[in-house]
Amino acid sequence: MAWKVYLPSGTVEVGSADLKRMAANGEIEKSTLVESTTNKVRTQASGIAGLVFGEPPKQEPEPYDLPAAEVPNSPPPLWSPPEDRRAAFQEAPWAARKPVAPPRSTFGALFDTS
Repeated sequence: MAWKVYLPSGTVEVGSADLKRMAANGEIEKSTLVESTTNKVRTQASGIAGLVFGEPPKQEPEPYDLPAAEVPNSPPPLWSPPEDRRAAFQEAPWAARKPVAPPRSTFGALFDTS
């Protein structure tokens, strides 16, 4: 018996043995349309008795199918100055002095010695 196999690349006419080989090698899938040339019935390959489907042949991955880069789960640490430079980032000693209270009167300001 001859079969017409409707592949994405075109239609192929094969015998029963070739159809079984194509199914076993993974060249056709269960959803591939197949038509009997004797009775002109079109069906999916899964509806034909005696076909054993194998896995399709392995293909090399495309260069853009590389695994994704791993992203760390925690954020990077905050920046801090090196140990020898930490003193430059501390508060200046003159900024820690207490402010001087203003004099109570204009006359008192003349005699303020502070």
